[in-house]
Amino acid sequence: MQGKALRTIYVKQVATSFFWGGMYVAGRVVSAAVPAMSAGFLRFLIAGGLLSAIWLNQKNRMLPAGKQWLPLFFLAFTGIFLYNFFFFNGMQTVPAGRAAIIVTTNPTFTAILARIIFKEPMPLRKLIGITLAGAGAFYVVSHGEPLNIFNDAISRGDLLLFGGALSWTAYSLCSKLARDLSAVTAITFSCLIGCLMLVPFALHEGILSGILNYTWQVWSALLYIGVCCTVLSYVWFNQGIQCLGAQRASLFINLVPGITVVMGALFLGETITPDIVIGVLVVCFGIFLANRQA
Repeated sequence: MQGKALRTIYVKQVATSFFWGGMYVAGRVVSAAVPAMSAGFLRFLIAGGLLSAIWLNQKNRMLPAGKQWLPLFFLAFTGIFLYNFFFFNGMQTVPAGRAAIIVTTNPTFTAILARIIFKEPMPLRKLIGITLAGAGAFYVVSHGEPLNIFNDAISRGDLLLFGGALSWTAYSLCSKLARDLSAVTAITFSCLIGCLMLVPFALHEGILSGILNYTWQVWSALLYIGVCCTVLSYVWFNQGIQCLGAQRASLFINLVPGITVVMGALFLGETITPDIVIGVLVVCFGIFLANRQA
C-alpha cells in the first residue's frame, strides 16, 4: 500500500477511536432511558438504513453469495447482537472511565488470538507497543494510581463489559473471514442481519410503547451512536483490519480511554490532570511503536 493511502487508513483509525470515545458519554445517556436490546435495535436501524443507501449508490455493488453469508452471520452475532447486549447492559451501572479501561483488554485478546488463529506475526517491537498502549490507557482511567482500580469489587456491570470486549475480539477476527467482500458490503449486511436478531428482544422490552417517551437528548445520543459510532466507525475499522491486520487495527482502541476522559471534561466538567496527559502520550507512543515499519 502506498504511503498516502496508508496514512489515510491511520487517520480513519484515529477518528474511529474519537467516535468510540464519545460513545461512552452517549451510551450513559441512552442506557439510562432505553433498555439494552431496544437501544441496540434503534442503533442499527439507524445505521442499517444509512448503510443500505450507501451500498445502493455503489457502482460495483454485489450481493453476498454462497459461503460469504456465513462470516456475515458471525459478524452480526458477535459485533452487533452480543456486543450491544453487553455494552448497553454494562453501561447502566459502570462509569464511563471504568468502562473504558475494560475496553483496553480487547487489543490484547485480539493480538493473542490473531497470532494463534491467523499466524499474524508478533515481533518484540509490536509486543512492547501493545503493552505500552494498554499500560498508558490503564494509567489514564486510574488517575495515575493503577492499584486503586482494584479497591472496588468487580461488579456485574464490569463482567458484562468484559463480555463486550470478548465479543468485539471475535468480531475483529471474523472480519478477516469477510475480506473478499468490500467493507461497505460486509458492514451493511451484518448490520441488517444483526438488526433482525434484535427485533424480538426489543419487542419483548416494549419498544413500541417506550419509543414515544424518549427525550431529544436520548434521540441525539442514538443518532450519534448510529451514524458516527456505527456507520463511519464500522466501515473504517473494517478497512483497517483488511489493510493493517486485526492486531494493528485493534491497537487504536487503546486511544479510547484517554478520549473518553477528554469528552468527560468537555461535556461533564471533569478536570484534565497531568496523569491524563502522561497516560495518553504513553498510549500514542505504544501505538506508534507497534505500527512502525521494521
